[in-house]
Amino acid sequence: MEDNSNALVYYEKALTIQDTSQTTDHSSLTSIYKSMASIYKSMGNYSDAVTFYLKAIAIEEKELTSYSDEATLSNTYSHIATVYSSLGDKNNALLFYQKASAIKEKFLSPHDPSLLSIYTNIASIYLSTEQKSDAAKYFEKSLQIQETLPSPDYSLTHALRIKTAQIYESFKNYGAALQHAESYVSEARSALGSDHQTVKATQDYIESLRRLTA
Repeated sequence: MEDNSNALVYYEKALTIQDTSQTTDHSSLTSIYKSMASIYKSMGNYSDAVTFYLKAIAIEEKELTSYSDEATLSNTYSHIATVYSSLGDKNNALLFYQKASAIKEKFLSPHDPSLLSIYTNIASIYLSTEQKSDAAKYFEKSLQIQETLPSPDYSLTHALRIKTAQIYESFKNYGAALQHAESYVSEARSALGSDHQTVKATQDYIESLRRLTA
């Protein structure tokens, strides 16, 4: 905590120097703002973190001259979205995750790994607000990326498959629910083994879905 406080004092002095300078170095200023935001975030002071991320964003949105600038802005959008999520402000969290994904989608492949966490976070927000169709859409986008990775995270795959299956189950679309659950078992059995806990639990879930369709 003391190190964070000392760092904040340092950055506040740097801001004072910027304020008294005859010319403004926007790159340095945004770097200071984001560093301060990151420190406030690590301290759990989310309101101040939002304040400084917004200051950085206000500059970055006016300085878009290259893909690199837009990529940087996309990352800042993602950071502030996580802070809004920590504050329980789902609307702003969703807004900034969508802004981040919109930039990445302009320049990157639909299966780029950097979109995975953004899509998953968007899906989770939709699910928490009972917008299940949109949640399923983004969980499936996440799964499409997961399937292209050379070393898939099977715990994440399980979470995505089961959440998506449960959404379809709630819609009484048991066929789609089964497809997702069975896909996980098919993907994970060879890597984890038939006796793995999540594989066995998913197999039990599959049996319960089959009983619903009988």
